[in-house]
Amino acid sequence: VQVVVSSTEPHARVAEVSDGLLQSAMRSGLFVFGDSNLKFDLPQVNLHLDREKAAALGITMSQLGADLGAMLGGGYVNRFAFDGRAYRVIPQVTRLARLNPDQITDFYLATSKGELVPLSAIATLETVVQPRELRRFQQLNAATLSFALAPGVAQGQALDWLRAEAANSFPQGFTLDYNGESRQFVQEGSTLLLTFLFAIVAIFLVLAAQYESWRDPFIIMMSVPLSIAGALVFLFFNVA
Repeated sequence: VQVVVSSTEPHARVAEVSDGLLQSAMRSGLFVFGDSNLKFDLPQVNLHLDREKAAALGITMSQLGADLGAMLGGGYVNRFAFDGRAYRVIPQVTRLARLNPDQITDFYLATSKGELVPLSAIATLETVVQPRELRRFQQLNAATLSFALAPGVAQGQALDWLRAEAANSFPQGFTLDYNGESRQFVQEGSTLLLTFLFAIVAIFLVLAAQYESWRDPFIIMMSVPLSIAGALVFLFFNVA
């Protein structure tokens, strides 16, 4: 079973609402497993710069970006020849100096006066978590919940429960949709009923034209299913 929680709200809010539905579903006893494809589990470090302090020290943002790019970017500069071989020149700080994000504040930057100032004097680090992928469904921020049904639980029963729970717990602006086999089940279920009704109408009109009567088709359409059911009942008794 797959359902999609979608909204125009940010992904963090979508993850919060979808996780609430996931926890409620696991407590219902209808599912043995549940998972979401929107997870905030990727660590990320944001570097916040004090631009006013940097300007007072004579550090421009362009120079700061160039210095950090040279120390961490690992960009190709040129080649040099040594002992008959050509080697690529890639400027970068040593590996021991870039093993963790906190070490970046120990890097020194050049000011307009030629002085060296540590990055920690104008910058602070903030550790946050971000999703590995930002999911969308029909141009809305979304999270897909996947469930494994408990033994004896029908797919329709599970979808009805999820639909009712979403109607009771979702904030305004959040909708529940379907994906995968669940979407096919919901769409084809209503289509099958409509197709069956059209088939009955078509059969009735064909019989009415054949017998030139509006009464005889009713008799035929009622008698044929009953006769088949009666024949199957006696066949069942004979087999038993």
